Amino acid sequence: MTAFTARGLRAALLAGTTAGCLALSGMGQALHAQPAASPTMAAQPAAGPASPAPDMAAVLQTLTALGAKPFETLSPTEARRQATPADAVKRVMSDRGIQMPPAVAAVQTRDLQVDGAAGQLPARLYTPGNRPAGAAPLPLIVYWHGGGWVVADLDTYDATPRALAAMTGAAVLSVHYRQGPENRFPAAHDDAVAAYRWALANARQLGVNPERLAVAGESAGGNLAINVAIAARDGNLTRPDHVLAVYPVAGADMNTPSYQENANALPLSRGSMEWFVKNALESQAQAQDPRINLVGRNDLRGLPPVTIVSAQIDPLRSEGETLTTRLREAGVDVQQRTFPGTTHEFFGMATVVQGAQQAQAFAVERLRPALGGQAPAPAQPVATNAPASPAAVPSLSREEAGRLIGTNLVGANDQKAGEIENLVVDGTGRVRGAVVEWGGFLGIGQRSAIIPMERIQFAADGKGHLSMTREQLEALPRYERDKLGDLGRQQGLGDNLQLLRN
Repeated sequence: MTAFTARGLRAALLAGTTAGCLALSGMGQALHAQPAASPTMAAQPAAGPASPAPDMAAVLQTLTALGAKPFETLSPTEARRQATPADAVKRVMSDRGIQMPPAVAAVQTRDLQVDGAAGQLPARLYTPGNRPAGAAPLPLIVYWHGGGWVVADLDTYDATPRALAAMTGAAVLSVHYRQGPENRFPAAHDDAVAAYRWALANARQLGVNPERLAVAGESAGGNLAINVAIAARDGNLTRPDHVLAVYPVAGADMNTPSYQENANALPLSRGSMEWFVKNALESQAQAQDPRINLVGRNDLRGLPPVTIVSAQIDPLRSEGETLTTRLREAGVDVQQRTFPGTTHEFFGMATVVQGAQQAQAFAVERLRPALGGQAPAPAQPVATNAPASPAAVPSLSREEAGRLIGTNLVGANDQKAGEIENLVVDGTGRVRGAVVEWGGFLGIGQRSAIIPMERIQFAADGKGHLSMTREQLEALPRYERDKLGDLGRQQGLGDNLQLLRN
């Protein structure tokens, strides 16, 4: 949604200013990295401003090119009409010949109306494709989109419920809600509880099992999901088995660490958050309501397991961390992860942003067992312009992988992007990344950077295809041997990294 000028983006990348991913977000605060016990946890971001990963930056650049402007410069009507992050992702996919994973593309949808607190609400039911006739009722995830309770709709946030249906094997009911300034707080919260009640009462009509149930949401919708779980606990309703809250609005303090780091982030800045508060709430004082200021609640005990997904470059990061602490203190099973190089709104971008693939896999790992299934492998996007039969590089032996050193790489624009100088392996010996070198002459003026192996595909003839342009490669941090560990963690490659060839 909100974007920034090309000059502003270049300045952010050069100066290290945090850049937000376009954001149909909500008002609120932030989450800082919350270490978790899982070995697959994304690296905890360092303090201070961060730059978006190259694939994230590509979406931001495209959003800018589509003409999106900061929320605070627009009226609500104008903000609802402008380009969104989803539009930018579709453009990147089109430009690069990327298609949805087959399982995601096979998801079926049906638009319907559900009962809200003051009338009918638009909703969309997503079901996994290729279900046999007479199959057992599906588990259900009730999902609420983001948009700061002011902007966005079911179409804007189509990617996440579609991916969740494909990856969990559950039905996903995505429900809209009344928005400000026409319908201010607590209209959206009342609608969310009413829609949840409707889903329970109409489970048979939906073909779902109300005994296998989760709630989920992004940004403002993440806040709604948590509030619905609280309302179910307190209102004698069937309780959800799990809550997935993706960068949720959870507090009222705009001076948290991540707010300070990202005060001037684009497009999700403090100014944008203030705009959401002005249009979603009757007054600033309402931000202290416990339905908004979740971190201030003292009644979080008895909630189902909660999963919180956070973006590194996001004013809402710190309050997500605080909410995680509050939930854990209340005895709730909660896990939270922050994904490096990502911005607000990244979660539904798995077709083009690697961090989103990792975040969805983490969410499904937590969600699917709660819904009675086993977590599947994450669905991967299909690049139609990529070479056929790419090698599964991470599974190669060290000897086989070593033969890839020296391979010339072609970038996303079919121009030579560089050469593989070395490979990066983790403590288990798995090949996690490549040191790619480009430019210069006879060793003078050459540059190099670390690239995750997921960004490189190899054809049978050994030719390498890099899913980024030379310009995106240039924007990466310069590789230095003594900083291998830090640079690798920034790219999400894990710990205990070493070079294949010393």
